Amino acid sequence: MRIKSFWQQEEFIVRISGDRQPFAVYRILGSLIFATLADLLIRHSGLRAGAIAAGGTYAVYNVCDVQFGVSEMHVAKDTITFKRTLAGLNRSRTFPRSEVEKLGYLKGSDKEYPAIGIMIRSLIMPFHFAKGISYEEAKQLFATIGTSNSWLKTKTLDIDHPLF
Repeated sequence: MRIKSFWQQEEFIVRISGDRQPFAVYRILGSLIFATLADLLIRHSGLRAGAIAAGGTYAVYNVCDVQFGVSEMHVAKDTITFKRTLAGLNRSRTFPRSEVEKLGYLKGSDKEYPAIGIMIRSLIMPFHFAKGISYEEAKQLFATIGTSNSWLKTKTLDIDHPLF
């Protein structure tokens, strides 16, 4: 992943871009098309083929999100905003500073990509940011946040400390 941090008009911004490996997406997309056609032609089950296509489309979206997505974290004086961009589609979430409890690294599992998590008082689970970030990249990011003059450095946990 490519990590860049900078200050812009009194906001500390962290931008994380994916690895951009298109062949990984092509392999998954090819497998999806093959599995859907095989099920449709061999078993003659349109419902099952549709379910494979729907589930595979979600898997392709997740891989594209990690590979090509851009995550941004804007730390302003009184708010923190998370922006996620993928192929021109934008999502953003803004939380007041008073709602932020802690920022930590989520190691991931078989079902989830590793990510940066932030605990927000009004949310029950941590808000995930920077899906697919490795341990070393997260360590570098936490060091960058630690040397910044933003209020977020007081909320950042040690990289090896579990978020919850």
